[in-house]
Formats: sequence, C-alpha cells, structure tokens
Amino acid sequence: KNIQMTSTLLFAAAIVAFLVIIISLFMYIGKQQKKKQMEKQNRHFSKTADAFGISVKKKDIFRHRIIGCDPDTKKIVFVDYSEDPYRNALIEIKNISGSRLSVDTNNVTERVRGEDKIIDRITSAINLNIHFKNNTISPVVLPIYKYGIDAEHDIQQLKTGAEHWNEIINKNCG
Repeated sequence: KNIQMTSTLLFAAAIVAFLVIIISLFMYIGKQQKKKQMEKQNRHFSKTADAFGISVKKKDIFRHRIIGCDPDTKKIVFVDYSEDPYRNALIEIKNISGSRLSVDTNNVTERVRGEDKIIDRITSAINLNIHFKNNTISPVVLPIYKYGIDAEHDIQQLKTGAEHWNEIINKNCG
C-alpha cells in the first residue's frame, strides 16, 4: 500500500512540476515577444525621428505610443502603434498656441424597472489636443489611452504621463 501511495504522490508531483514548467515557458515566451515588440517600436521611432530630421533628447513610452521632443529644433514627434499602419505626427512647437488634456468618459447603464440607471463610468480616452496659432489648421489629437486597446489598470500612469507632456508643450509654446 505504501508503494502505491508513494507512486501516486510521485505521479502527482510530476504533473504539478510539468504544469509549472509549461506555465513558466509560456510566461517567458510572452515576455520575450513583448521585449521584441518594444525594440521594434523603438527602432521605428528612431527611424521616424531621423526621417523628420530631429534628434530626440527626451521621450516617453505609453504602451502603444511613443512621444519625444528635440529641444534644439523645438519639434515633437509622436508615433501611435495601436493603428495599422502606424500613425506618425511631427509638430513644430513654434506653430502651437497650446495643448489641452482631455479625458473622455462614458456612462455604463443598466435597465432597472424600465429605467436606465448609471451604474459606472469608464474612461474611454485620454488625449492631448494640440491647437495651432493658425486657426485654419485643425487641432491634432494625440491619443494616450484608448479603451479596448490599453489596459485599464494603466490609466493613472498614462494620465500622469499625458499631464507631464501637456505641461512641457504649454511651457514651450512660442
């Protein structure tokens, strides 16, 4: 009876060990893929900045987006990787009248006794809206967070980053 119990425990331990190895392998592969994706995005961002003729001295990565600036030429480059093809934007600070941070929210409703009741509010987007001195040019919207694309647990970090860049842009408007 002891031999049978020992072999059953060994078999169970082997299954648990096998599952731990498989799960660890999938986690490692996921981290490697994420790292490769970030490297690819950084290379693309550098090539985009070079193509625009700017040397990025300060940049921030917001999950699926990168924003950077060249203080010498007073230009901002922004790349959104959440869209295919990637969306690139080059903005000359001297042409900007200001930047405004916008946080869009939507109500989540539930029908209770024939009436719609608001049960929650979700953040659907966080954007930097860049306005130009020349009013004939439409504002440029730089998305920092998009519901369904970015993780909800990253909202506060992305909002803080957006506030930081909003401040940088508004301080440097000519």
